[in-house]
Amino acid sequence: MVTRIELFGGRCAACGRRFRAEAPQGMVPGSPFGARVRSLLLYLHHSQHVGFERLARMMAELFGLKISEGAIANAFRRAASEMTAACAAIRKKLLAARVIASAETTARIDGAGHWHWVFVTAKAVLHEIAPRRAKAVAEEVLGEYRPAVWVSERYAGQQDLAPAHQVCLAHVLRDVQYAIDCGDAVFAPRLRDLLRWAIRTARLHGQTALQSIGHLLAGTFAQTLQP
Repeated sequence: MVTRIELFGGRCAACGRRFRAEAPQGMVPGSPFGARVRSLLLYLHHSQHVGFERLARMMAELFGLKISEGAIANAFRRAASEMTAACAAIRKKLLAARVIASAETTARIDGAGHWHWVFVTAKAVLHEIAPRRAKAVAEEVLGEYRPAVWVSERYAGQQDLAPAHQVCLAHVLRDVQYAIDCGDAVFAPRLRDLLRWAIRTARLHGQTALQSIGHLLAGTFAQTLQP
């Protein structure tokens, strides 16, 4: 269903200023391109890094849809408010979680180096692009909220964000595999098998099993480090 509204305007004969009629109340500005087209454009541009000129050509050659580069830019601007609302809803779920896992990696924005932070819970995933890797980025996302458990690597900027801290086992496994690749054939392979068993057991039996495994791993390391 398409509703067409014509807004008439002109130029004041006295002062020379231009004017235009306002749209009826409740009739927000529309677009000839629906949510599916906007989603495809956003995916191709931000995930596949297709430029505006190539996007316009692809739409015309693949789908017979004539769309200008300016119309693509307008579609992205319209999507910004929707994405802001979606991010707010995701953040609300994030700040209700008992356990939050986080990591950060490099990103490029307009040719400049940035940091891509990700915050993960059982019900939400929040992405945050920031110009720095400082701990203040995570603190700004959390505000006054602190989860019961924070899961991350051993980077200092990810520390002291919750009463309890769980080292990310995926990062530990990567370090263990590096030790194996460097020639450790005694300790590292056994530690790798133990970590894999811990991850499988936690996935099968949930949080209670994970806590028990944590105590077991702590005891195992203590025995290993004894002279």
